[in-house]
Amino acid sequence: MLALTAQTNNIKKLAAATEALITRAPGAPGAGIISGVSGAGKTTAVAWLANRVNVNAVHVRAIRVWTPLTMLESILFNLGIAPNRKCAHMVHQIVEGLATTGRSLFVDEADYLLKRPELVDILRDLHDLSTEPLILIGMADFLKNLDRWPQLKGRVGQKVEFLPPDLSDVKEYVATCGEIDLSDDAVEWLHETHGGTMRSLEVGLEMIERLARKHGLKKVHKADVASVSAPFPVRGRRAAA
Repeated sequence: MLALTAQTNNIKKLAAATEALITRAPGAPGAGIISGVSGAGKTTAVAWLANRVNVNAVHVRAIRVWTPLTMLESILFNLGIAPNRKCAHMVHQIVEGLATTGRSLFVDEADYLLKRPELVDILRDLHDLSTEPLILIGMADFLKNLDRWPQLKGRVGQKVEFLPPDLSDVKEYVATCGEIDLSDDAVEWLHETHGGTMRSLEVGLEMIERLARKHGLKKVHKADVASVSAPFPVRGRRAAA
């Protein structure tokens, strides 16, 4: 498979929501929430979007052991700014870095933040003082769990829920990332059997391509992959060829 990012419906929604936050009217809510189940493709989508010229965001990944100090250091590292020794000074460094460059702040695995109220408060301060978009990426119930922080939830102006890929998403994914030609019925089979999440879809396409190469197939049909638990079936006319 090719290391490219397919323009699925989820990515289009994310791009539109981010653009709306960047171009919002002064004083309008500037925070965004991206939610979805594990494997939905949120991290891949955000990593792709954060590097677009019109976004140029700071993208950090929260971890369980984050403290206010290590969170601020991580953001400053991604801003390319040497951190001060004191947290209060680092907050001002980040605010200035975001405000002067117009960069949004994306925080992945944001569910970890909800276990540390002080981290949520610091991020709210960074957003308020810089006025730049703050986008938090979490699991499917992240927005509901944010009820405990109404001060931050009230600043949410955009919400994007990553849904399972539909057939058009699968077609786009195969066309963008695939290296083996798949028939329409093979694409439909891939959607039916591996379309629950983008991660599952990646596994399914990788399996098809690996087995297709093994058996020298130039184009894969549904009949070739109808039983993934058995050895890769090759139709008689192909075997004879």
